[in-house]
Amino acid sequence: MTRLLIFSGYNDRAVVALCRELTAMREPFSIIAASGRDSIFRTAYRTHVDAIRTMAALDHIDIHRCLRRVQSKHPADRYVIAPSSEFLDQHVLAHRDWFLERRCEIPLVDAACYARVTNKWSFRGLCEQAGIAVPALVHPEAGQYPFVAKPRVNITADGRSLYPILIRSASDWVAAQSMIGQPADYYFEALVEGPSHYLLYYLPADPAAPVFSWSQRNLLQQPGGKSMLFARSDTLHTTAMSDRVVSLLRSEGFHGLAMVELIRSGSEYVAIELNPRLWGPMQLLRNAGSHLLRAFVEDAVHGHVTSADPSAGHAASYLWLGGLCQGMVWHQPRPRFPWLSLSSRLAGDVYLKPDTLGMFVNEWVRRSE
Repeated sequence: MTRLLIFSGYNDRAVVALCRELTAMREPFSIIAASGRDSIFRTAYRTHVDAIRTMAALDHIDIHRCLRRVQSKHPADRYVIAPSSEFLDQHVLAHRDWFLERRCEIPLVDAACYARVTNKWSFRGLCEQAGIAVPALVHPEAGQYPFVAKPRVNITADGRSLYPILIRSASDWVAAQSMIGQPADYYFEALVEGPSHYLLYYLPADPAAPVFSWSQRNLLQQPGGKSMLFARSDTLHTTAMSDRVVSLLRSEGFHGLAMVELIRSGSEYVAIELNPRLWGPMQLLRNAGSHLLRAFVEDAVHGHVTSADPSAGHAASYLWLGGLCQGMVWHQPRPRFPWLSLSSRLAGDVYLKPDTLGMFVNEWVRRSE
């Protein structure tokens, strides 16, 4: 018997979508909460919390205690850790043998392959080799605004998490230099503006198995390139562009979950980044009836995929109303009546559902404070 383990407290929207899929599939799972104040306690999935971490750091003594608690309550032959955040993924990959000794696995490729696709500089190089367009490099002192300062690696050797910084003016650049710290950790790309898309994949571990794919058109985003707030199903996954991305990933020996961000500039698609893990707007897959997330669970837990149609699904939308904030960015085309457009899509909201109504209400209470 196999049990899936979810470390919550980060990437909450993706964790909730996964919990919903597991519940629908009647697959056993346990949650290890980040703390007693974890948002998961505001959901119906609080009953699946079998251990609570005592510190924010991924401390092995603390994790060992949590794993022992889960295993004593729910004995199983093996435990599979959901790839719920970049920091968790890289930690488990770096200590894979330690987790295997405790019968815990993570459904990811080896650390070297993971690093090639997740780190923005190396992913850029893979795209260039595959003939996929990438943003032009710029010199930060050339005054060619706007541009993006991108970290070469997501997590440094000393454990710092690095994020892209959008720079639209000379004053932004002055402010960014104090944030960057080590200039060698970053490179600089021209900002590509245009329609925003995500290509969404699950590539089974068996390279002969069909690839599950979906795509979304991103319509509204938090400022600074942060979380997507509103999106709808797209058809980009049915095009030759998607085939090229899949070929790139297969040529690298990659398998697992992948979200690839693309911006359409004129007649071409420009690759921005790849996230080889659960992603925030994953609820769109469930709203659309896609089998992608189900395929991931089947492969991770049972070692094979039984879902029949990797392209199954229908048009749907995704909304995170609680994430709305000042300075939001509408990607083309901006609706004439934005609030009317959003209010008509409430059925697609990630938290406005019976199992997460507590999270939905809490977000709006905090906004009013």
